Amino acid sequence: MALLDTTIRKAKPHDKPYKLTDSKGLYISIQPKAGKWWRFRYRFDGKEKLLFLGTYLYRRAKRIHLVLDNYIIHKALCVRDKLELLGGRIVFHFLPPYSPQGNLIERLWKQLHDHVTRNHQHRTISTLVNDVRKFLDRAQPFPGTQVSTLRMTL
Repeated sequence: MALLDTTIRKAKPHDKPYKLTDSKGLYISIQPKAGKWWRFRYRFDGKEKLLFLGTYLYRRAKRIHLVLDNYIIHKALCVRDKLELLGGRIVFHFLPPYSPQGNLIERLWKQLHDHVTRNHQHRTISTLVNDVRKFLDRAQPFPGTQVSTLRMTL
């Protein structure tokens, strides 16, 4: 059953996240404080995967245009099959192979390399893992936040 705009608009946040399902893996996740997010659940290599498609802003849009990097699972046959089942409601647009200005995760990886992994600063894998975790906790590249561009001190 397709989600209606009125159903999504009337959905109010609760204490815990919940979802309103559309069909074939597409749903809206209602977050307690962060709003309404489009999510897409699918399987790849027998494992369940979950894509964040964006926030629920364009209520009357007939299509969702999603800009992606060139990670191979985005082009997998099972993903293409799911997109066909959704009848063109989601359209993928792929970024050039390296585009940090268009792909925030590439900018984050560069910052991680610049501030944590460059010059082999770590004598053990455990110190490297700890510093990577500290960096990622501080950078917070999640929906609704910005990737930190400040110099990080660990």
